[in-house]
Amino acid sequence: MINLITMGYSKMVRSLAFKVGMTVMAIFPVFIVLVSLKNRNAESGPLDGVYNSGLTMIGLLIGAFVSILVGQDYTEKTINNKIMAGHSRITIYLADFIVAFTGVAIMQVTSMLAASVFAVPLFGMYTKPLGEIFRVELIVLCVLAVYTAVSLLVTTIVNSKNYAVAASMVLTILIFFSGMMAYQVITDEKADKALAAEKGEVYEVPEEDENIMKVFRVIYDIDPQSQVCVISEDNFPENAARIVISDIAAVTLLTAAGLVNFCRKDIK
Repeated sequence: MINLITMGYSKMVRSLAFKVGMTVMAIFPVFIVLVSLKNRNAESGPLDGVYNSGLTMIGLLIGAFVSILVGQDYTEKTINNKIMAGHSRITIYLADFIVAFTGVAIMQVTSMLAASVFAVPLFGMYTKPLGEIFRVELIVLCVLAVYTAVSLLVTTIVNSKNYAVAASMVLTILIFFSGMMAYQVITDEKADKALAAEKGEVYEVPEEDENIMKVFRVIYDIDPQSQVCVISEDNFPENAARIVISDIAAVTLLTAAGLVNFCRKDIK
């Protein structure tokens, strides 16, 4: 597997998709910092959380990056060379996941560094404790792993770089919008509960809406884009344990499904 991972890293650093992803993840937080300058005054505090601003779009970047990186093996038939060289399909799939996830993690680190280089001199050092930032980033890695596992599974099923990119982008867009919707619905529900509590009232969901709300609560916890929104609130997520558990379970199931499909696939 080490040889496969080494070859994968070599291909990754030469990949245009990786370079574009790195560029976008570096530029976006810098743009946020520069836009914030117009509202800066003597009392302006540090831009806590700006280092995670790139997460807003990273799901879409992952869909394109993983599909192009791994799909290239199918398009150029190099996947056959790996199999003929004696590498098992399990090690090939897991090596692809490790390489792709590493690339995605590097993109996130690039975003954090770019944001910090600009934000800290202009707005001051972040006030969040380093330990809390570290714990949040561990949750971020779980979210990134889910997006990577989804894209790798789609790429393996589709078996073509061009079609895999399209399929991954469509799926990640669906994940994006469903997560955003669930986050907004649950956020509104929390606001309604807080308002009712201030008035000394008990907030109750209408009976006809209860089943729909249950669906939104599930999506709120397991959808990676909803998790991104929660992480971006600048506070340690109150549902952090559920996020980590659901992400680990999702990565495990998606990887298992990908392995089963890849091992049984007729590769031409």
